[in-house]
Amino acid sequence: MSGTSPVSHTRPKVNSRALSLFGVTFSSMVMLISGLVLFLAPRGKLANSLDWQVMGIHRQLWSDIHIVMTALFVAVALWHAALHWRSFKTMILGNRMRPRGYRREALAGLCLVIGLVALTLLGWPPASWLVDLNEAFKNGILVK
Repeated sequence: MSGTSPVSHTRPKVNSRALSLFGVTFSSMVMLISGLVLFLAPRGKLANSLDWQVMGIHRQLWSDIHIVMTALFVAVALWHAALHWRSFKTMILGNRMRPRGYRREALAGLCLVIGLVALTLLGWPPASWLVDLNEAFKNGILVK
């Protein structure tokens, strides 16, 4: 041998940032699919009487999947936020390169969320249109 040390075959450490990113991404993808299926699903009694299913999965199981993935998403999103707190804080408060940060974008995102919650609570469009469309699907108007 020419004096080289043996190659270590130890397993690399799991990267918590990558794991949190992929956890948020994949759980949100499943939530998107299950949420869309549940948005289109008829009410429980109607779904049961029609034996309604998508991809071989009944409405109640879609609901169960959605609840479990939402819990996972919340947990991983909080973990992700904790891991990236410094970046988040810098984007709000700014740094030398961008002293004002991204306050305008943060405020716009916050206003969008608060606005949509308010429109939903008040029953005003466009939120009410989405709720009405969901009710149409739930009542089987568009299923028949």
